[in-house]
Amino acid sequence: MALILAALAVYLSGAGLAWVLGRGRAASIAGSASAVVGGILGVIGLGLALSRLMDGHPIPDLALAWSLPGLHVVLGLDGLSAVFLLPVFVLGGLCALSGHAALAHDPDKPHLGAHWSFYNLTLAGLTLTLMARDGLLFLIAWEIMSLAPFFLIVTHDKEERVRTAGWAYLIASHLGAVILALVFILLGREAGSLSFAAFASLHGLSPVLAGTIFLLGLTGFGAKAGFAPLHVWLPEAHPAAPSHVSAFMSGVLIKIGVYGVMRLLTFLGQPPEWWSLACIGLGLFTGVWGILAALGQRDIKRLLAYSSVENVGLILLGLGLGLMGTAQRLPGLALLGYGGALLHMLNHGLIKSLLFLSAGAVLHSTGTLDQSRLGGLAGRMPLTGAAFFLGALAICGLPPLNGFCGELLMYMAAAANTAGDGFSHDVSVLCSVAGLAFIGALCLAAFGRGLGAAFLGEPRSEAALKAHDPGHLECFVLLVLLGLCLTASLAAPSLFSILLPAVTLLMGKGGAAAERLAPTATMPLAYTALAACLVFLAAVVLFKLRERLLFNRPIRGSRTWGCGYTGPTARMQYSGGSFVQPLADQTRTVTGHRTVIHAPLGLFPLSARVEERSPERGVVWLFRPLFQGLETLCNGLKFLQHGKAHLYILYILVALVLALAWKGQ
Repeated sequence: MALILAALAVYLSGAGLAWVLGRGRAASIAGSASAVVGGILGVIGLGLALSRLMDGHPIPDLALAWSLPGLHVVLGLDGLSAVFLLPVFVLGGLCALSGHAALAHDPDKPHLGAHWSFYNLTLAGLTLTLMARDGLLFLIAWEIMSLAPFFLIVTHDKEERVRTAGWAYLIASHLGAVILALVFILLGREAGSLSFAAFASLHGLSPVLAGTIFLLGLTGFGAKAGFAPLHVWLPEAHPAAPSHVSAFMSGVLIKIGVYGVMRLLTFLGQPPEWWSLACIGLGLFTGVWGILAALGQRDIKRLLAYSSVENVGLILLGLGLGLMGTAQRLPGLALLGYGGALLHMLNHGLIKSLLFLSAGAVLHSTGTLDQSRLGGLAGRMPLTGAAFFLGALAICGLPPLNGFCGELLMYMAAAANTAGDGFSHDVSVLCSVAGLAFIGALCLAAFGRGLGAAFLGEPRSEAALKAHDPGHLECFVLLVLLGLCLTASLAAPSLFSILLPAVTLLMGKGGAAAERLAPTATMPLAYTALAACLVFLAAVVLFKLRERLLFNRPIRGSRTWGCGYTGPTARMQYSGGSFVQPLADQTRTVTGHRTVIHAPLGLFPLSARVEERSPERGVVWLFRPLFQGLETLCNGLKFLQHGKAHLYILYILVALVLALAWKGQ
């Protein structure tokens, strides 16, 4: 644990140093270097800690002296914390490297000292949140971790959309924090303390109280994770933030909401079956909603943001299947469900960071992420195109890439669920399998649109024509992430073994069977890894064979088939909108996707255009009416604020009398 605490100290020192150094290049070097050094220390410390945990030796908590009343600084590290800390350290350092290079040639440079200060504060807040073993300390760390990214989002706040996105994120974070405070108040009242150890030793919670705490936690943590319909901040904040911040938020930050739900489950004892059904239902709803909304997105980063909503739904689905196993005392089902959720969490972090940084490279090179203005980037940005292509295949869950591994365990968990009895089991099996397949098919369509419209075909604008790969440091980060994604598919059985301490903790009393049942999951993953080896080997052999066959032979390039036109142009290509139009038309009732055609007029028309509109239904149906109602209510109460001091004193007196009367009961 000492190295992890050293990483925390490096993050805090880097935040202060970057702020002191100000706007210049020195602040960027100090801030990004702190994130990298802290990440290296953290990864080494986690490696030592995980080896100890995998051997069955718990790591004792560390209690620090603190004079603030009510606050106990108790830090700990168990399997669950270690699994979620891993992407914090790895992706935090890699995204910092890419961000340092990207901001160096940003024409609209932000205040670099402030930016890197808040970036390191985010890393420190995340580390402290995952290690906190006291409710009040957890809430303080949660607030640091939630507030610092707001300033990262509004880095370029000259645009109205950026300010709007920042405020949407801030409101969602604080609404979630208020609900979480209520969760810890209820737990603390029952346990007599805010210590996590006291929470874990709770016995005999009434079903009503336990269910209330579970639903409040699912809502409060779900606002951070992006569970639908609480996801509305996510597709606004991710595109507005700098690309390395978007990559880190999608790869790491939103997963802390999932960690919160999992940690809460370790406090509440044996779960009833309806908790698992709630998680399965909400996970499927979130996954379907997210990928349907992604179909209509022209902006690549909005497509990736909605894809993050979809994948958080898949993680929650796996958690629900694991809960079903715990509720029905089926350890095999619990192992596969929890293992699939955690494995997909790790793989999604790698893949989505790769995709967001690839999108950032496109943005810096072309100045736009609008698919209708891109095209032909694969030939002009070969490394970025290859990274985005493999990332898209992986995020769609295609075998044998790493995105498939977690989903494979979820499919197996759904199949294992047939061991149970009753209508709920049958429904959960059918919905889980059908939902996973349906989401995967829609994901292929959404990323087929993004990949085809942006990277294939001919350039649709002058900016796309002049595109090029980013600098050496950004290319290095893309290569590292690409290598990590490929390694994760090849080493899937070993990666699952690392997850076993966390899975055992989530399984509770059934955790003793985890080691015995581990081959149930590792054998299919081993076959997947073997298939990945064969596929990669075949790709290398075919590439070398092609290279040998073409050796010393002339290679002639030509334009693609022009469909019979004598002078084909890029405007004659399929657009991204036309590619998904049949699916978008079928789902427009849910997604609100609309295509507005401005047809050519007159004998000699000068222009014609097509517009795609995809409003966020969660805002239109839920949050806008809700906040409008609150505004109306607040306006109706304005008569209480009249400026008369003697009536204000009367209000205070009445409130005190009522409080004393309630206390005296």
